Amino acid sequence: MLQMENMDMKPRDEIVHEAYRGLLDCVGEKKKVANKFSPFIYMAPSTLRNLSTSSFMPRVVSIGPLHRKDENLQQFEVRKAAFVHDLLSRSGPPLTQTLTACVLKVASIIEIIRGCYADSKSYNDVELAKMMVMDACFILEFIHDIKMKKFSGTNLRLQDQYIPYDLVLLENQIPFFVLEGIYGCIIYKFEERLPLTDFIQPLLKYANLFQRKIKVGDRSSYTNHDHILGYLHHCYQPRNEISSGFPCSTIHSVIELDRAGVIFKPTHDAEWPLAMEVKMSRFCSSLFWFLNKPTLTMSTLCIDDFTELVLRNLIAYEQSYVVDP
Repeated sequence: MLQMENMDMKPRDEIVHEAYRGLLDCVGEKKKVANKFSPFIYMAPSTLRNLSTSSFMPRVVSIGPLHRKDENLQQFEVRKAAFVHDLLSRSGPPLTQTLTACVLKVASIIEIIRGCYADSKSYNDVELAKMMVMDACFILEFIHDIKMKKFSGTNLRLQDQYIPYDLVLLENQIPFFVLEGIYGCIIYKFEERLPLTDFIQPLLKYANLFQRKIKVGDRSSYTNHDHILGYLHHCYQPRNEISSGFPCSTIHSVIELDRAGVIFKPTHDAEWPLAMEVKMSRFCSSLFWFLNKPTLTMSTLCIDDFTELVLRNLIAYEQSYVVDP
């Protein structure tokens, strides 16, 4: 028995060599490892997706590779090409020069782009580069049309009303740096030199959850956004660190607070859209304790057909969100 075990044992040098080759195959060459962190464009976790599959599925337009092959979205690809043609035509002649600049911009970082997606193996570098340029150009032209009020009132097709919400889905994104690169190649030729985060504000108003304009904030913080959904998430973050005098264990539902006598009032002047403040009554005497009802002020949440969709995608993104140190 001992003799057979010795026969199965490999020399140490062979073990080292085979283990090294196996690790090298798993890790790959350093230049091919685009990101040591998890990809930030991926399918929503099943624990969230199974609760509301429709909240994560694009209805009209596919952006990026994750839903590119969905049959229900193929019809819009022809219209998408028309958007791209309009954008490039407006950038001025020669159209081929502008298009070449866009392709070169994307091709130079194609490995980094691929590393942003949880699954992009179905597409080679040429297909992925074409996809990035097409989708970035479409998004920019669609936002331009919103600014020019081509998608408002009676001009809004029934199908088109879903597009702004398709563009904030977790599974339907392109990296923000790709959008910035194409924006720099094209939009600056005929638009005022706005930061991209200012330019996309007309799109974000559709996904705004509150009865107040989304504040852009400090321009110095306009870095390292993952994608459009990531920037929307950033807009709802507090500008400064927030401290609370209440321990987390004392969090109660609105129903419980209402039963306890808490008064709820809307606020419109808070610096942060999610800010809440407790104001105590002036009647502090123990004799009139029943008049000492606290007031909780908060921003007014707008509920419509797409509120659940926006909230679920923000939650799904936040679960894997990496906070900068």
